[in-house]
Amino acid sequence: MTGVDDHLLEAEREHRRELGREAMAVIELRVQIPYVVRDATAQFLEEADDLEHARELAGLEFGVGTD
Repeated sequence: MTGVDDHLLEAEREHRRELGREAMAVIELRVQIPYVVRDATAQFLEEADDLEHARELAGLEFGVGTD
């Protein structure tokens, strides 16, 4: 084998390692997606509840103070 062949083989190995690292990163992100969606949904519902409560306190639910 020549030095060029050795360099090509090493470049191929490094490329495979990099692809493996990228694949692992994608897998980790896919695992996290349901948790991110769950947390975002919970936050959205909490904020909606807070907004509804604020509207009730302001009397907007019953049309008080609106034209």
